[in-house]
Amino acid sequence: MSFDSPGPSAAFAPPPQLEAHEPDSTKRGWRFRWLLPYIEILLCFALLFPYRASIMLNLFHVNLSSGDPVPGFHRNPDGTTNLDTQEFDRWSRARDNAFDLVGSLNLPGMMLHLPYAILSKDHQSWTPGHIDFRLWRALTSPIFALPFWWIAGRGLEALIAARRKLAEPRIGWFATIFSFLLMAGGATLVVGVLFFSTPDDRADHQFMLLGVGALLWAVLASFSVIAKFTQWRIRKHVVAGVAA
Repeated sequence: MSFDSPGPSAAFAPPPQLEAHEPDSTKRGWRFRWLLPYIEILLCFALLFPYRASIMLNLFHVNLSSGDPVPGFHRNPDGTTNLDTQEFDRWSRARDNAFDLVGSLNLPGMMLHLPYAILSKDHQSWTPGHIDFRLWRALTSPIFALPFWWIAGRGLEALIAARRKLAEPRIGWFATIFSFLLMAGGATLVVGVLFFSTPDDRADHQFMLLGVGALLWAVLASFSVIAKFTQWRIRKHVVAGVAA
C-alpha cells in the first residue's frame, strides 16, 4: 500500500491569489470614470453658452453678435449708447450666478486657486489682468476638477461592482485618503452653512451655491471611501473562505 503525500514544493506553494477580475458583463457596463467628466463639461458648457458673446468680448475683445453682446446697452443710429439699468442688472446677476454655479459644481478645482490667494500680498487669486475673476474661475475650475470627477466616477464603479461581490476597480489608499479629506471638508462646509450662517449669509447666492457645491462633493467623495471599505470586507471574506 502506498500513500500519496505532497512533495516538498507543495508545502511551500503560495496561497491562492485574491485578485478579483471583472467578468465581461461588467466591462460592458457604464464607465462612470469617463461619463462623469463628460457630463460635467457638457453641463458647464450649457451654463456658460448663453453668455458666450460677453465671454468672447471679455477674453479676446471679439464681438460674435451682430447686436449688443451685453443686454441693456443699446446703440443709437447716431453712434451714442443708452443703458437700460434694470435690464443690465438682471442680466448681470444671472451671468454672475451662472459663473458661481459652475465654480460650485467644480469646487475642488476652484479650491486650487486658494494657495496663490493665500500667499499673494492682496490675498486674491491670480487672473489675467483684463479678465473678471468670476469668469476666469468659471473657465478654469471645470478643467482643474476633471481628475476629481474621474476619481468620483471610479469610486462609483467600484460601489456598483461591490454589489456583485467584486473588488474591482481597486481603490488605492491615495484615492481613499484624498477622498476622505474632500468628504470631510465638504461635510464641514455644509454644517457651517446649515447651522452657523446668518440670515445675511443665506441671502447671498454665492455663499449658498458654495454650500450646494460642498454637499455635492461630500457625496461624490464618499463613493471612493465607501468603496474602499466595501472592498476590504470582500477581500476579508475571501481570505476567511480560503483559510476555511
